[in-house]
Amino acid sequence: MSYKFKSAEKEFYLNHSNKVVDFPDFNSDLNTIFINFFDKGKRYSIIKDFISTSNKYEKLVEIGPGKGATLKYFSQKYNFNKIIGFDLIFSDEVQGNNKYENVELLEGNFNYEIPVENNSVDCLILMMVIEHLFDPFHSFKQIERLLTKDGFAFINLPLVTSIKNRLRLLTGKLPETSTNYNLWFDNKEWDGNHLHYFSLDSIKKICKMNNLKILSIRPVGNLLPLKKMFPSLLCNEISFCVKKI
Repeated sequence: MSYKFKSAEKEFYLNHSNKVVDFPDFNSDLNTIFINFFDKGKRYSIIKDFISTSNKYEKLVEIGPGKGATLKYFSQKYNFNKIIGFDLIFSDEVQGNNKYENVELLEGNFNYEIPVENNSVDCLILMMVIEHLFDPFHSFKQIERLLTKDGFAFINLPLVTSIKNRLRLLTGKLPETSTNYNLWFDNKEWDGNHLHYFSLDSIKKICKMNNLKILSIRPVGNLLPLKKMFPSLLCNEISFCVKKI
């Protein structure tokens, strides 16, 4: 299934995706995948506190799963009847490496309404995605549309409010939520193709207006106890879990 959208949009995203650091893929062993994504301080570590390895679930959807490593982990470690990964394009190599019967890879673009039924997703994952999309209000509306009444969405977003960015603004520099400022011009990508900045307050407001309740907010990286105390000042990014009110 393919989406027809403007060539400028496709070029914008695919140019960036071709430069992204080479993450683990379907061929990576589970321990490597765990260390890169699910270990303490990693973006996906929040998931284990809400999704049980012993419970059975119907559907997991991940937007932007890259080369499929996380989909493999969910297939092997959790009991989902169906797992769907949506991305702009999956190479023939990635498609060929998917050996898992319950994992499906589909072309899709979360700027639009993806072809998934309303109220049908038990676990929705958007890590490092919404900051790249055109309209955050549309994105969060889609999250509310897709989740079952007991479903969870796990989202990762950069924060612009860190002390480093406050100091950059004070000294007349631009904030950085992705790559180093000098690399913007080397790569011809404005802030690693991030289109939006977020604060904790803006995240809480956009969730509330879409009937989503934030259940947990987790810092990412090192110095986790300190970051938990002062997330707005010390966190460059956070992962959080929401469900429908």
